[in-house]
Amino acid sequence: MREIKTVKKLRLITDAAILLILLGLASAMPAGGGLWSGGLAGAAGAAGAAVNRAYYSGNPDKPYVSLMINVYTGGEFIAPMMDVFDGYGVKATFFIGGSFAKNYPDIIREIARRGHELANHGYHHKDAAGLSYKTNFDEIIMAERQIEAICGIKTKLFAPPSGSIGGEMFKAAEALGYRVIMWS
Repeated sequence: MREIKTVKKLRLITDAAILLILLGLASAMPAGGGLWSGGLAGAAGAAGAAVNRAYYSGNPDKPYVSLMINVYTGGEFIAPMMDVFDGYGVKATFFIGGSFAKNYPDIIREIARRGHELANHGYHHKDAAGLSYKTNFDEIIMAERQIEAICGIKTKLFAPPSGSIGGEMFKAAEALGYRVIMWS
């Protein structure tokens, strides 16, 4: 009974989010790699520090929204969530934790099969702001390799766990060719 209530609650929340999207009450643009233009933070860092080059929104001149979902737990909610999206013809970007991908490869394949975008959320959900360049680099590349091994898709977007950003994280993400995506 609890599982049914949880699924109904998830469906209600997801339906409400989709309704807001369909009504155009959000202002970001879909994350299809090259579609993220505008919305850069652009704040200059201290001498020698990486510039905050995170995307907090898409192009405000375009009538699109983006739905990003960070996934480290809650695998049981992914399929019902995608069922709701399918009912509205909506695609989302799923930022996948590498350890989640390792434990739930069938879910990762299903997300890709349904045409949603797969993106990177690090491997162990570490606080990126407090990590060295090498550890940030390793977190991103390990998740990338895990996801690619499962479904053949190389991720291009990175959402740092807990929104934790720092100079070494930006440098590592940039060195690996990633765009850092935040939320608004």
